[in-house]
Amino acid sequence: DDIDFSLNQKDVEPFKQLLLEKKDSLLHSDSLKWSARCQQDEKGNIWNFNLCFTNRDEFKFHEFDIGIGVNGIYGERSVCMRGRYLARPLIHFENYDVIKFKGNELKAPYHHIDYLNFVYNDWGQPKIYQFGQKYGFGEKTHMPELKTNNKEVILF
Repeated sequence: DDIDFSLNQKDVEPFKQLLLEKKDSLLHSDSLKWSARCQQDEKGNIWNFNLCFTNRDEFKFHEFDIGIGVNGIYGERSVCMRGRYLARPLIHFENYDVIKFKGNELKAPYHHIDYLNFVYNDWGQPKIYQFGQKYGFGEKTHMPELKTNNKEVILF
């Protein structure tokens, strides 16, 4: 139901500029209204981007948000904010694995299976949730959180 993207800190400003330059030529601009915002801390550092679209007139697509976290490095941890700041072992972001999918090469975190096990625990085992039970893993005590005071900035 979602796809997680992330950027390294060095790519934040070029990505922001690319978004601003291409805002009028995003996919299906004639039928969709795109918006973009980011979260910035007190020093102006961007911690994440969020791209959204809504239908302009008639319904054509289910509305969808695309979240793009920014990886920061703190000691032996890579910290990425997507709703909260999740810390993961740095090794997964010092390099990357290439995964081939339908003729395309995609970059994934280094040692991606270990990464998935760290973040999602037993991610390969499907879970059956009862009605009313919270979907997904609410407990992430194995991933320490970093707190900052951020503000939302609307890009377009």
